[in-house]
Amino acid sequence: MNTQMFWCRVKICIRQKGLTQQEAAKACGLSFSTLCNWIKENANPPLIYVYRISKYLGVKYEYLING
Repeated sequence: MNTQMFWCRVKICIRQKGLTQQEAAKACGLSFSTLCNWIKENANPPLIYVYRISKYLGVKYEYLING
């Protein structure tokens, strides 16, 4: 998984939904600082959070991973 592209897609989806990263983090069971650190570091998140993020954003997790 290209984590830089993954986080780029996540940020685009968040903006398109008119949400904030803070709202998305809370809804996915993450702290805002954890989400920010993952994005900043292009970290590879645990799969459960990939699934939670995709479900919250209303997109398939495959899209976030592969485009």
